[in-house]
Amino acid sequence: MLDTLRKSAGSWIVKIFLGLLVLSFAAWGIGDIFRISPDTAVATVGGTKITQSAYINGFNRDLRNLQLQSGGGIDAEQARQLGLPRQTLDRMISQALYDEAARRLGLQVSDEMIRKEILEGSTFKDSTGTFSPALFERLLNQNGYSEQSYIETRKTELVRQQLFEAVIVGGQVPERMAEHIYRHRNQRRVAELIRLPHDTFAPAAPPDETMLVEYHRAHATRYTAPEMRQLTFVVLTPEDFKGEIAIDPAEVRESYDSRLAEFTVPEMREVEQILVPDEAQAKQIADRLAEGGDFYAVAKELAGKEPAEVKLGALSAGTLPETVDKAVFALAADRPSQPVQSPFGWHVLRVTSITPGHQMSFEEAKAKIEGELRLDRAHDALYDFSTRIDDALASGASLEQTAQQLALTLKVVEAVDARGLTLDGTRPEALPRLDGFLQTAFETEPGDEPVLKDAGQGTYFLVRVDKVTPPARRPLDEVRDQVRVDWEADARRDAAEAKAGQLAEKARAGESLDALTQGSGFDSFTTSPVTRAEATSKAGLSRAAAEALFELKRGEVGTGENAAGGATLVFRLKEVVAAAPSSDSAGVEQMRQGLKRLVLADLLDQFKVALNDKIGVEVNQRAADSVFDQTGR
Repeated sequence: MLDTLRKSAGSWIVKIFLGLLVLSFAAWGIGDIFRISPDTAVATVGGTKITQSAYINGFNRDLRNLQLQSGGGIDAEQARQLGLPRQTLDRMISQALYDEAARRLGLQVSDEMIRKEILEGSTFKDSTGTFSPALFERLLNQNGYSEQSYIETRKTELVRQQLFEAVIVGGQVPERMAEHIYRHRNQRRVAELIRLPHDTFAPAAPPDETMLVEYHRAHATRYTAPEMRQLTFVVLTPEDFKGEIAIDPAEVRESYDSRLAEFTVPEMREVEQILVPDEAQAKQIADRLAEGGDFYAVAKELAGKEPAEVKLGALSAGTLPETVDKAVFALAADRPSQPVQSPFGWHVLRVTSITPGHQMSFEEAKAKIEGELRLDRAHDALYDFSTRIDDALASGASLEQTAQQLALTLKVVEAVDARGLTLDGTRPEALPRLDGFLQTAFETEPGDEPVLKDAGQGTYFLVRVDKVTPPARRPLDEVRDQVRVDWEADARRDAAEAKAGQLAEKARAGESLDALTQGSGFDSFTTSPVTRAEATSKAGLSRAAAEALFELKRGEVGTGENAAGGATLVFRLKEVVAAAPSSDSAGVEQMRQGLKRLVLADLLDQFKVALNDKIGVEVNQRAADSVFDQTGR
């Protein structure tokens, strides 16, 4: 097809082609699909199936993109823990919904449109600014695309773009709206405060029995035990099967030889830096260190840096910006560098220790490789074993009978709530920490025979509910000490709030807060100017108190709790500093663009929900999870 396009377009044929391609090339990758079923669907969207092979390829692309963003510090297992598989599947389902909608609307992109995109692009241009067939072919080959598959991919993307543009065409944010919200968010207020710690107040008298009984009754929900369940369960992990796996020594050696790069440990250096924005300041620091100055003392004196702020930790080559990296790996230990510039400023560096790089020998790596191979085989063995459990349960065998037939270990937890805690707030040691375990346990009816569940990462569980204890208020004798503590805490808070009310009335009558605190033992102070978002972190107000402060007029008085709890505040609004959108056009535009992104995202979300309802989505979670179990990712 490229030859046909080139004949009709001459030497400018692929100019636009590359423009939209470069970024996606950085993320594309080919996954290990040889051990999964390429036709098994992890999700069905209308008439479109998302297969296991497509899913793992999508995950690989997303992982590669995440690694580029994070500097390569995230591996596949960490990405799984961060929830990347779920994000990948959600993305692919969304794309399939859009593609189904486009097909039903008859949206298309012609070869001529693709040809035009290629002609006007710049990605495949050579140094002379003309299309390079060799560059085009090389980039496609590097990323596993044929001409036709890439063109089809671009057609799909352009059709989606047409669909999106039709949905979001009306998503605009007026300038006046952005200015109004800018004023609201950036208005700053200054308050005078009196802080009344609750622990400085004491109840008039300790509570008697009648008071405790009444408090226990009035706060019944606080002392109500949640629903508790007795559970019998089995957990199967790949580790349980590792001991049964035999590994051929030749396979261990072959794996080592094919993974030599993985067993090469790079040189590591413990690095410290004093980073400043100015070259002259960096030169002054370097001179002081050259004269024998202590690194930490000089960092504190000349740059205001604490020891924790100068320590970068153990780093390998290629981790830091190029100029800094080169300087670090040219330094001798405990010798400060001359100032080095990077995009972040000026660095004065010191290497405190050097760990030489080395390659692990086969004998050093052997145990690790054997363990990995056994674990990989154990995943397969466990998957096969799980079918035997399914068969046993399907034949009518009870959990106990199944466990006896297959030599499974049954465990029992006498009573836990939906959080996995006992009545005394502890977690039973035997209770597994598996995705979906507690949810399954609290969705299962007592007496129901258990169903084998996949908890991910090759782990399975069976859980049966033997007994349910409904929620019930705990007797006073059981919680008497806690009731007394709670009563006294409320009494202290009530006393503080009563005192705050008295002080607030006097303040409203015209007395200054400073005068009200004289001889009282309480402190008064004035906050720095704070926005609504800063009132909690910088002024120490609770959210409710912050909202109250921003409702006051200048000179008015309010009360509320502090952010951390444990104190009541009296505050007077001293000053209002209005935001000035006219002097911050960039800030207003940033606000407008942010609002616009929210509006457009909301439009697309609503569109996707509507498509979901109309087209329909079915997810096979077990098939999705088994992709990673089988590939070992």
